[in-house]
Amino acid sequence: MINAVEASNVTRKYFKRGKKDKIALDDVSLNIPKGSFYGLLGPNGAGKSTLIRIFSTLLLPSEGKVSVLGYDVKTQASEIRWKISLVAGGEMSGYGLLTVYEQLWMFAMFNGLTNKEAKNNINSLLEIVGLNESKNTKLSELSTGMRQKMNLVRGLMSNPEVLFLDEPTLGLDVEIARDVRNYLKIWMKEGNGNRTVLLTTHYMQEAEDLCDTISIIDEGKILHTGTADFLKDKSNFDFKYIVKFSKDIEVGFKVENLKFEYIDLKTIEVYIEDSKKNEEIFNKLKDLSNVISISLHRPNLEDTFLALTGKQLNEKI
Repeated sequence: MINAVEASNVTRKYFKRGKKDKIALDDVSLNIPKGSFYGLLGPNGAGKSTLIRIFSTLLLPSEGKVSVLGYDVKTQASEIRWKISLVAGGEMSGYGLLTVYEQLWMFAMFNGLTNKEAKNNINSLLEIVGLNESKNTKLSELSTGMRQKMNLVRGLMSNPEVLFLDEPTLGLDVEIARDVRNYLKIWMKEGNGNRTVLLTTHYMQEAEDLCDTISIIDEGKILHTGTADFLKDKSNFDFKYIVKFSKDIEVGFKVENLKFEYIDLKTIEVYIEDSKKNEEIFNKLKDLSNVISISLHRPNLEDTFLALTGKQLNEKI
């Protein structure tokens, strides 16, 4: 069976005269099966966008081999482009003087759709994403959220076999981001295993909500790949308590035999490496002075990333 995307030992360097080469991707290898919703999770500057630009034939690798649906990105880019779509967060695709419908019709023609196919697909998708009443609105008059919904319609109306999503909810408010994610789930389900999505994001929640497989990437390297639950097991603790105090924590504060980190002046995280000691630790914490709340948390993808890199994802959604 041919994978939707195969990358083998991919390196991408940026050359600057008189300066040391910048390595954006460092010996990256991954396989994305057909029918999967695959995620690349990492902070800004990790190499996510560079990788997706290579997969979508907008950039060539400096080293290594990449194929999409069995076609080589270096020698068969034109064959790939008829079968894929790319939607990037914050992009300004189109012309401000054209209406939403006019923009989408133009892109439909670029993608080889007939006039009838374009009309049916555009009207159907605009209705689904809640933009039907704005189809005669000029692009220059759209809000950021409405523009990104239009970009999503543009990416979907040609019914691509592989959809590349590069930070698709970047800058969107919570409600619109949720609408986008919900429709992507429906779109994938309707594909009956014949559609593949590669999502790049630095939003932990987004990756966990959408992706059946996730690769964590940082500084151009793939650190780990697996399901969300598998990756969470790579964290360095079983559970953690978040303890909030009514007053600022005193300098030199300690909890006997417990490892903790400060979140802010009134909050600490206490890590539990042995779940059998949960009750014992809880009792010790509740007896501390000025405690107003104690909450128990299981590891999440943020904790895994921190364990692997020593850095925060700094995600906000």
